[in-house]
Amino acid sequence: MNALALGGGDGRYFLAAAVEDGTVRIWPTHGGGRRQHTRFGRRYGGHRRMAWSVAVGRAGERLVVVSGGSRGRVVVRPADGRGRTYQARRDH
Repeated sequence: MNALALGGGDGRYFLAAAVEDGTVRIWPTHGGGRRQHTRFGRRYGGHRRMAWSVAVGRAGERLVVVSGGSRGRVVVRPADGRGRTYQARRDH
């Protein structure tokens, strides 16, 4: 694991991890509701190599997870897994 982040608001919080295999794992930390996630978290790809950094924050009214990986790739995805994922790559 390369990085961990915890963030959220309005009673909804998420823990996110950037992992060496290029994935980002996300766990809800709020109580209530039915359990939908395994102990390994919801797994997302998006990085071809390592995911180096991760942050949890807001984009407007939405909670998002932002991760950075090798070759300047940045991925922004909704923390709850609902909605569109955006990717950008910095040209070298």
